[in-house]
Amino acid sequence: MDLDRKELFIHIGHFKTGSSAIQKYLDSNCDVLSKQGYYYPKTLRPTFNDTNHGKLAISLVKEFGGKGPGWYVDEECFDELIFKLNEDISSSGRTKVLISSEEFVRISMLPEKQREKAFLKLASAFVEYHVKVIFYVREPFSLMKSWYNQINKGRKPPKTFVQMFYNQNVNFYRQFEIYKHWKSHFNSVFVVNYKSGGSKHINNFLSCVGLMKTCIEDYIVNEKSNDSSLEYKRQMKINEYVSDYRRRNFCCSPSLLKDNDFSIMNNKLDLINDDYEKIEDVLGVKPDNRISVHNIVSHGEHINCLEMVNIINYISPTIESVTIVDRVKQLVRKQREGKLRKCEK
Repeated sequence: MDLDRKELFIHIGHFKTGSSAIQKYLDSNCDVLSKQGYYYPKTLRPTFNDTNHGKLAISLVKEFGGKGPGWYVDEECFDELIFKLNEDISSSGRTKVLISSEEFVRISMLPEKQREKAFLKLASAFVEYHVKVIFYVREPFSLMKSWYNQINKGRKPPKTFVQMFYNQNVNFYRQFEIYKHWKSHFNSVFVVNYKSGGSKHINNFLSCVGLMKTCIEDYIVNEKSNDSSLEYKRQMKINEYVSDYRRRNFCCSPSLLKDNDFSIMNNKLDLINDDYEKIEDVLGVKPDNRISVHNIVSHGEHINCLEMVNIINYISPTIESVTIVDRVKQLVRKQREGKLRKCEK
């Protein structure tokens, strides 16, 4: 390694792997970092998320046709941000720099041609640095459940858990593909298995970047909502923001009503399962059980506790008798189980 080149550590997430806690610690302990020769830049921080460096990732994604998160309001372009970053680093006098944002994962969501151009531009921007990428990964089903919990915190309601999975870009969960994209442009990419939060998690990150394990406090950021309250809050937001005409699409999972949709979900899960087996090889860990459509539907029924009744209402809104509702529930469940068995053979 060229001793004159600064070291740049890029922490890219994934989402729901304790990134916010890491960022909160780094932002709150700049003096501790400085004493060890590290710098956590003050630039690149979004207006509404000012402990991380999401501006850089989001500006690059938007430049190549992608979308940023709904809360993002900043307008600086990527080139302008790189100029400000280099000035900030130079004035710091430090030789080791930490950048952190889970928004970097969005680059891998771009279509192939745009994604490649975006990565080439990012790599060329940091050609003067010795770059090391830190990528935390999470078991996919756990990631799905945590992501649904997260999007339920928004102002507007999400659709059901099953419908979220059906609609979502499968590449969000293909973590080996994300790793491969970064590895093709940056030689040093370290994959870390996310298991738990708290000070242990933060100290694990500090160790990854060569810092002393100095965290003794659990940084609780972006705390998980209680599963039992999610559906109640979602229904309240549906009543407030969703018109009567569109409400049925939020109150049930249309993707459970067609055989072909079950096949689509199975195909997505095959991609996710095969991908994660490759990540497990990189980590050197024993493979987890593969996710099935049954897992997705079962969690959907657990988390969206009113969904079964709403499917019935979708089929026949005039049903009022509790006895009849219970009988229809049984029929719908039997039909669903038959479809599951048919797809999983």
